[in-house]
Amino acid sequence: MSQSSFFIKGVYLILILIVIAFVINQITSLHVSSTEQQKDIELIEKSNNILETLAGNNNCLAYEEPASIEGKHVELATHRVIDINKLNEFSQKYSDVEPDCAKDFTYGYRVEVETLPVNISTVESSRGESVFGELLELIDGKKTMFIIDLSGSMRQSAGKCEDYTIVNTKLCCLKKFLIGFIEEMDENSEISVLPYAYPPCERERLFDFMPIAGNQEFMEGKIVGLKAEGGTPMCVAFKNGFEYAINENAEAIVLLTDGCENCCCKRGGGGCPTGDYSSVDIANEYSYSGIPVYTVGFGVGVCKTDLDKISEKTHGEFFEAKTCEELVSKPKEQINVTIKPMKWSFGDSVFSEKDALDQKNIISLPVMVYVNQSTFLPAKMKIILVKGELEQLVGFIEASCVTEKSLSLDMKLDYPVTFEKRQDGNYICMQFNEKKCQKLGCKKEIEFSNIQRPGHYKFYSNIENGVLKIVV
Repeated sequence: MSQSSFFIKGVYLILILIVIAFVINQITSLHVSSTEQQKDIELIEKSNNILETLAGNNNCLAYEEPASIEGKHVELATHRVIDINKLNEFSQKYSDVEPDCAKDFTYGYRVEVETLPVNISTVESSRGESVFGELLELIDGKKTMFIIDLSGSMRQSAGKCEDYTIVNTKLCCLKKFLIGFIEEMDENSEISVLPYAYPPCERERLFDFMPIAGNQEFMEGKIVGLKAEGGTPMCVAFKNGFEYAINENAEAIVLLTDGCENCCCKRGGGGCPTGDYSSVDIANEYSYSGIPVYTVGFGVGVCKTDLDKISEKTHGEFFEAKTCEELVSKPKEQINVTIKPMKWSFGDSVFSEKDALDQKNIISLPVMVYVNQSTFLPAKMKIILVKGELEQLVGFIEASCVTEKSLSLDMKLDYPVTFEKRQDGNYICMQFNEKKCQKLGCKKEIEFSNIQRPGHYKFYSNIENGVLKIVV
């Protein structure tokens, strides 16, 4: 009997241990689940914070709205309204690194901004109300230099245009614009045309100054054959065209672009070479000539501020045409325009993979894109936020570079790590199935010892004589 009782007690004891083990396992599972949920919440909050900073900070993408407080001119950041000019700059300057104004030392991220398609319907317009009509009154009968943008973006849509081979494009409308002057100006007027696009930085004039009378067919044939390609070296063409205009005693210059100068000028990007001056510099230099420069911003992505300054400094006038119809409109024409989506992206282009990846999150935020004073386009701003070994190591190096403090990092690496110095910057690489490299924003000289095997490592940073040394 005592043996049976002892056996039953043993069974109860085992059952109690099983129940305790089950309860502990459930508590542990709940804790793990709660921890993972908290990490997801933190990742979402971080994503939102970065997007809000980018959209609302003057040093990032926020549109700065001019205002006056107590008679003083100030710039006010408008909530979730981002400036198209800043977007253009960020997509070039930070094409594969995090922007300085919103750098994060724990996570890596990439941001994409895309406008939504917009349909615009306007009332009937008359020819006299177009940019062409206003310019015609200013330059008719004069000796005029036309400096025109033939960059690749001129192949984009800008409204209805069916007179030439590439229909419904800015290029088609530009040809219609130029030929309109040949057909409508006084026959004693003289014109010359200088197109610009990269490559190369400098291009020859389409034709030198000549009177329209007797040369109309020749001029129109040259214009019809124009093609659009490449970047926008506007400052170089403006300088050459202005000097030629001065030497030839011209009376006016018409400078047209659909964007911002980005090749062979101070503002560079997209693989183009940079230069020593801007178009605004050229306007300052040759303002003594007395030749007015009439600037034309064609489309929705022009650098209006620069064009305004150029026309102001030369006593000309700035004209804006968002569509082909506004540039060269016909009498009693109903305007229906669809502005196609535009896209920009910036930030890290490579992230951790496989075992090196800890967390990843994608969220979007509704914003408005400021194009000009009369055009604000609805858009969405998306962020891909990643936390992993590659981001942790890159963040440690970036933090050491920015703060210039000696820091330490204890972390696990699941893959070999190498450091590469390239012409365009420094990279930290991890060997997954294939090598993936994340670019460093740090411009200092860096010393880093490669890591050949996975394992736990402790890193120390120190700056000596301007060199950032990472010791393992």
